[in-house]
Parts: sequence; C-alpha cells; structure tokens
Amino acid sequence: MSTADEIKQENERAVFLSACNFCKSNNVHIRTKSIMNYLNGVYIDRDKNDKPDLINKCTKGENERFVGIEVFYVDQNSKKSRERYKSNTLESRSHLEDIYNAGHEQYEKTGNVSPELCEKVLKEGYKLAQNGLSSQYQTLLSAFEHHFTHHASRAKLYRDNIERIADSKEIELAFFIEIETFFHDLFLNERTSIIQYKSKLMPFFSDIVSIISVQMTSSALICPSAFLISK
Repeated sequence: MSTADEIKQENERAVFLSACNFCKSNNVHIRTKSIMNYLNGVYIDRDKNDKPDLINKCTKGENERFVGIEVFYVDQNSKKSRERYKSNTLESRSHLEDIYNAGHEQYEKTGNVSPELCEKVLKEGYKLAQNGLSSQYQTLLSAFEHHFTHHASRAKLYRDNIERIADSKEIELAFFIEIETFFHDLFLNERTSIIQYKSKLMPFFSDIVSIISVQMTSSALICPSAFLISK
C-alpha cells in the first residue's frame, strides 16, 4: 500500500472512530447508538486499500459477520465542475494549511511572519466563511445525490471484496457519510411548537431519505445503512 493510501485509510478510520465515540458519549437516539456500537467491531487490517474503505468483524448475539464500511464525504459548500462536485471547504482548508506551514517556516527562520502571509490567512479564512454562509440547501441535496449514487452503484464490487475476506461467513455493507453542513439558526416546526435544533447530528430530511430510497431500489442494495454526521 502506498503512503498516500495509508494516510487516506488512517483518516477514514479516525473519522469513523470519532463518530463512534461521539455516539457513545452523547445523547443520541438509542438505535443510532446501538448501530454504531455494533459496527465498531474488530478492525481487519488489509495489505491493499481495496473498497470498501473499512472492514470490521462485528458480532450480533452469537452471530459473527464481516461488515464493509464505505466512507465518503459530502459538502454543502460545493461547486460543480463538469460532472463532479468539488468541496470548497476542503480546498480552502488545504490552502490555509499551506499558508500556515509557510508562516511557521518563516517564523522558525526569522522570528517573524510577513504581513503578506497574514493577509493571505485573513483572505482565505474570510473566503471559507463567506462560501459556507452563502451555500444553499439545494447544493447539499445535489452533492449528496451525486456522491451517494456513485457509491451505491458500486455496491456489488464492495460486497464481492468483503466476501473474499469473510471466508464464507455472513457479510453486510454499510455507508458511513460525513456531511459538512451550514445550517445557521436551524429551527424545526413540530405542530404548534418551534424548536431550535442544536444537535450535531444532521436531521434526516425527507429529501435525503428519498435519494437513499431510490438508490436502494435501483442499485439492489440488500442491507445498507447510512449514517449522516453533521459537523
């Protein structure tokens, strides 16, 4: 496995474990907590970073199963480039990291950071905040549909790869979806009550559920699970 693949795999597993720990330590729905606890099984270390991204040996009662977990990211702050959706958030964070590293190197050598680099940090930080605030719910839906459709279409490939590891034992496939959202002052209407939504878990809007349901049917997904974690 290449160094880049190792870093990618480590980052994906770290995000997944972070969500498991969040569900364990916070007041989330009991079913969500139960599912995440189940998925957080014994990690199978593979020489090659095949799809799906993670495979865990999980136990339900006395039954042991090999569960493949495909990890992917959806950003509300995205832009469409040809037929793909690119994350503005990840792009800005990468630029900020480059500027920070340049500033750190400069400080190590001279004891100061140039005004030019300070201005670059401010401009890139402002750009990130502005793009996040101006991002639209419809962009989130379009980006989600694009990424989910792509991964759902590869379900057979994922399951075939899990079966090669499972040695004839039962298998399952789950999708773990990290979603970057920008819901500022989100309020939910429940009959006559208006509730401010403060949870870090993204609510399952009917639009999102509809996209998942369509792909479950068209891609013949037998037992998928989708977990949406809002940052």
